[in-house]
Amino acid sequence: MRQFGDGCGTRAAVQILPGKAIASSARQGELGGQQLQLSVHSGGGCQQKPGILEQSLVDLAMHFVKPAVFALVLLGSGFAAGVWYAQVSSEAVVTPQETSRQLAPAPVQATGTPPESVDRLAVLLQNKQWYQITEWLQAPTQVVTYAQGQAIIQAIQANMNKYDALAMRRMLNLYLTHQPDDSSALFLLSDLQLLEGMEETALQTLLGIMSGGFAQEQVERARREADRLIETITTALRNRRAFSELQQFWQHVSERYPSSDAYRYRWARSLLLAGQVDQAHRLLAEVGTTDVAQDSLDELARDIAEARQGPGFVQRNGQLVATVASSVEGLNQFELLVDTGANVTSLSRRALRQLNAIATGRNVRVRTAAGTVETEVFVVPEMYVQGRLVTNLRTLRLPNEMLAMDGLLGTDVLRRFKWMPVDSL
Repeated sequence: MRQFGDGCGTRAAVQILPGKAIASSARQGELGGQQLQLSVHSGGGCQQKPGILEQSLVDLAMHFVKPAVFALVLLGSGFAAGVWYAQVSSEAVVTPQETSRQLAPAPVQATGTPPESVDRLAVLLQNKQWYQITEWLQAPTQVVTYAQGQAIIQAIQANMNKYDALAMRRMLNLYLTHQPDDSSALFLLSDLQLLEGMEETALQTLLGIMSGGFAQEQVERARREADRLIETITTALRNRRAFSELQQFWQHVSERYPSSDAYRYRWARSLLLAGQVDQAHRLLAEVGTTDVAQDSLDELARDIAEARQGPGFVQRNGQLVATVASSVEGLNQFELLVDTGANVTSLSRRALRQLNAIATGRNVRVRTAAGTVETEVFVVPEMYVQGRLVTNLRTLRLPNEMLAMDGLLGTDVLRRFKWMPVDSL
């Protein structure tokens, strides 16, 4: 509490009370949670001067109000500063996308030279997107360089598998439309074709390299690979006894690569094996010795001459008949009908006994003019056909319906000696 006087007996007392308002007959005020109580007592000793006491009270009030106002100003300033900081802080929080946009380089203004484009092919190759690369190669305005082709080839070589072989093969075929002289792409294409089981197609690719004007080293490599593939294909045809298909295969190979005498020689031999003796004779006359030995040509010429002359079969009632015996001297001799439609030789029971045939214990069903019948399988250790020795011949017992003859001489014996019917017979 503070007291004030005016010298005439009048006193004023001011007391600041915290917390709650105080009831008084005097004037009250509130400053920031504090109560201001003012009490005035008149002494009556002097004549009061109008306004002096009121002025004193105002001065007294201002003594306490000024610090409070200043505190309020400071509090308001702090609140304003807090609001500004919160606003700035909220603006400073950015999302990851905004951060990436802020970190991204500003676009460069064009200066006459466009920026280098992204190598899309490299990205596709890295991600092994084979079908997308095919679409990229098919673009009408696409220009594929040799370097890009090598990148494609290296990617295929590193990831070649049967599952993706089709897409990879399409990629190479499309690339070869841009760079048809890339031998590395052609060799890889052949490998992919083999991976898919396309032996003859792979052979065509190799023959294309051999006849396409490539370097000698590339031609020799293609020839080695082609010869290995040819051996695989022809062995399978011979095992299936598909002699007609075999000669067609050699015809195609020889026409595809006509500079090889070895291929033409083997074509001529396949013709003889298929019974086309005259065609084999004409073709042999065109075969040189570029890549085939003269001894091989001479042997083929003898075989053709023998086939043209025939093995000495005789005709009876318009049919060819062969003489068969159990010994070179002609012991136990009998005759068989030459049947080029029969794959296996068949013998009567009498002929089997004379040749000391051995029963195998197996039965097979064969088709005859009278229908399908069951018969036995035998092995003839040795017999002579037209004076030539035949050993270990697997034969069938001639069905009972055909007992009017001693048997049928089939192509299994005729082909052993290159005896096939010719035009003069």
